[in-house]
This record gives sequence, structure tokens and C-alpha cells, in this order.
Amino acid sequence: MAKINIKILSLILFCFFISGCFSGKIQGVVFNASNGFGISSAKVEVLWKGSVIASTTTLPDGSYSLNVNIADESSSALNFLVSFTKNQYATFETQATVNNLGTLKLDAGLTPLDFTPPTTPIVTDDGETTTSTNFLHFSFSSEDPESGIVEYHYSIGTAPYRNDVLGLGLAGQNTEITCYNLNLAIGQTYYVNVRAKNGVGLYSEFGVSDGIRVVGGPLTIDFFYPDNKTKYFVSQKVDMQVGLRGGTPPLTYKFLVDGQLKQSGSAAFFSWPTGLESSGKHILRVEVQDSVGNSTSAEREIFIYRFPIPPE
Repeated sequence: MAKINIKILSLILFCFFISGCFSGKIQGVVFNASNGFGISSAKVEVLWKGSVIASTTTLPDGSYSLNVNIADESSSALNFLVSFTKNQYATFETQATVNNLGTLKLDAGLTPLDFTPPTTPIVTDDGETTTSTNFLHFSFSSEDPESGIVEYHYSIGTAPYRNDVLGLGLAGQNTEITCYNLNLAIGQTYYVNVRAKNGVGLYSEFGVSDGIRVVGGPLTIDFFYPDNKTKYFVSQKVDMQVGLRGGTPPLTYKFLVDGQLKQSGSAAFFSWPTGLESSGKHILRVEVQDSVGNSTSAEREIFIYRFPIPPE
């Protein structure tokens, strides 16, 4: 029994007095070399003279820690190999040379093995229409299970894939953007284009939003000439003119006299010629409709007399 105790004591003394000895902890972080994110469940192995003497897997944040004990009386310094491996990543190996250390820190950046681009981004704007002529808000998303998305780029145009409103900009890893100071035109439809870049530098195709149209808000009549109760005499022209506020072009104007349509189109002005048969009271009406279905109308009552017009 005493003989066994002597052997154990001899091993402890050996590890303290020879220079080729390592008894301690190896710890560090395994991360994606492209984006710096920790890699979970990566395999970490310590090889000594071709054999695995310790192994573990990384935690969700990419960190790991394992204990290693090596004693070799033939070497003044210990040279061992640490291997970091995970599917879809290139294996990283590092040669460690140590003397008698308590803790050795080894971080490893694994390069993703990725030969395919990210998926085409799905781009979403704020709906079919907006009343803002100053800004646009949109969100987007793409996927790349091999090496991840490292950045997005976006542009805005008056047609899909065009960037005539806003040139290509960098969104980083943001997936929601609001662009200001755009000077958007009422009645115009705008499209957002987005592409994604993965961890090995491959770009996706551009994803495009379904378009958002700038509308002018409620349609109201600012003025309608002639004024109510205006008097004319026969053979005078009755000039009808309307001014609007709001609405979304193109606009359609309809001018009616006593319920009969006289003119329909894009003109905001109509001149009605009168004659002897026109004498009497008449109702003038204008109806306006914009391109998104808003409408408004106004009426005026006029009198046409045979010459001369009676005094007030």
C-alpha cells in the first residue's frame, strides 16, 4: 500500500518540476469570422501527439472551456494542436506552444462555407397609398442559413429596380428604414429595392416592394365661378371655372347645365354660349373626381335676361 502512495507522489512532483508540463484550462470563443457572432455547438478538440486528449462543444454564445493535463519529460515546451470544427464552416486549427501555464485563451474565427447567395429580400412598404410627400417607411428581410446576412442595401425609384429617387444606400443589419427629404410627387407610385449580402460576400437578387402611391388627401373645391345669382343677358358666354384643393391626379371635371352634361375631361374651365332660347334661370354644376375615387361638386344659380338687364 505504501508503494502505491509513493508512485502518486512521484507523479505530482514530476508535473511540478519538469518544464514540459501543462495542467490547466483552455478557454475562449468560437465566432463567425464574417460577422463576429458567436457560433454555438462548434466542436473543440485538443490533440497531443496525434490523439484527442480533451474535447467539448461551444455554448450558445460561442464560448468554451476545458481542462487539459499534459506531462512530457522529453520536451522543454509542449506543442499541441487545438482544432475548431462545425458543419458549414471551414475547420480552424491552431498550434499552441506552452510551458507550465494555468489558463490558456484561444479564440477562433471560423470562415463559413457558403456557395449560395441569400434569399431575395421580401420588401414591405406602408400600404397602397400615402399622403406624405416627404418620407417613405419600409421593412425587409432575407435569409442565409450558411453564413448569415451581414448587410442590406436599398434604393427607391419610380419603377421597379430603378433608383431615380434615391441611389443605393447602406442599411447595415437594420431591417427597417425611414427615408426623409424625398420630395415625392402626388399621383406618382414609388418602389423600394433591397438586396442582401451574406457572410462570404455574395449578394442576393434585388427584392422590390409592390409600390406605394402618393395621394393628395381629401378633394375640396376652393372656388367655382360664376358667383351665385350672377345675371347675364342673352348672347353672353357663361364662363365656368373651378379651383381645387387636395386630390390625386389625374382629375376628371364634368360641367353640367340644368342637369345636362356639357363637357367632361381634364379641363377645369368651360364656356357656355347662350342665345334667346337660354333666357331664364339656370343651375350650373361642376363635378370633380380624382384617380383614387375621391369626388366633390358645387352648384351655382344664374339668370339670363333679354337685354337690357333689369336694375338691382
